[in-house]
Amino acid sequence: MTKDELIERLIAEASELVQEELASRMQADDNHAKSHADADDSDDAPSDDERADLDKAEQKFGIQEALLEFVEQEDGVMVLRDTKSQDDPLVTISFSPKVKEMVGGDVAFIGQQMIHAAVASVMQRQMNFWHAHIYDEEPEHYS
Repeated sequence: MTKDELIERLIAEASELVQEELASRMQADDNHAKSHADADDSDDAPSDDERADLDKAEQKFGIQEALLEFVEQEDGVMVLRDTKSQDDPLVTISFSPKVKEMVGGDVAFIGQQMIHAAVASVMQRQMNFWHAHIYDEEPEHYS
């Protein structure tokens, strides 16, 4: 297996793992938000999904834009975190010494590609969610 093939395989596998983890966390957040939603029948009140999104944003970032940084820590673990919070990373990526040896200096690049895939996946999910609300119908599958 060539170095490029190994890198592509690692990125694909990592992307799948990141997407699974994000989907799992979003599902847990959705379940938590639904269990704590207020019973409000007002027409101008936000829907359960909108309330859950607002609650998540408020808890994590105080409903503001977030400036994120992707850095490699002293122990070699790469983290994506809010620049205001050094202690609570949003995502952590660590490679085994064997993988680091195989890919050499491309470890940071692979980590960036994994984060890019995760962000693209979340953005696509959110766009699908918003698109479904525009047309007042819930899609059968979010792709």
